[in-house]
Amino acid sequence: MPEADTDKNLVAAEEGALSGDHIGGPKWTTDSSTGLTSEQVVKSRELNGDNVIPVHSTPTWMLFVRQFIGFMPILIEVAMVVSFALADWQDGVILVALLLINACLGFRDEYHAKKSLEELSSSLESEVTVVRDGKSKAMPVSELVAGKLFDITLSCF
Repeated sequence: MPEADTDKNLVAAEEGALSGDHIGGPKWTTDSSTGLTSEQVVKSRELNGDNVIPVHSTPTWMLFVRQFIGFMPILIEVAMVVSFALADWQDGVILVALLLINACLGFRDEYHAKKSLEELSSSLESEVTVVRDGKSKAMPVSELVAGKLFDITLSCF
């Protein structure tokens, strides 16, 4: 960020108004005592959308298939193919068993990690106190928009 822009934002903050210019939002200032108006919130939401990060969930079957892709699984697969090509059935069967055990253990670990992450994500507090139309009010984080003023406080989970 250029030094002139930084100075401009500091001056605006010192004067009690924060500019949305540096974040690509609408060109208005937010007064710390009144916050944004409802009209400004609607315009910002139309321009920028909701304040959410899209979550891409991997299908469960894909977690299992991924266990067969990687350096060690491919090494075992090559050794397995060579064993069967040389008619060494005993080593080939042992390598198939080793590959399946490796895949099952890896799948179990990734599946539990995925479920733990989903539980953690759903338990996070997602509400914030904002100043809108001169009043403080609580609202979901997904409704925050560029230029909005909000209180940052520590809370118990």
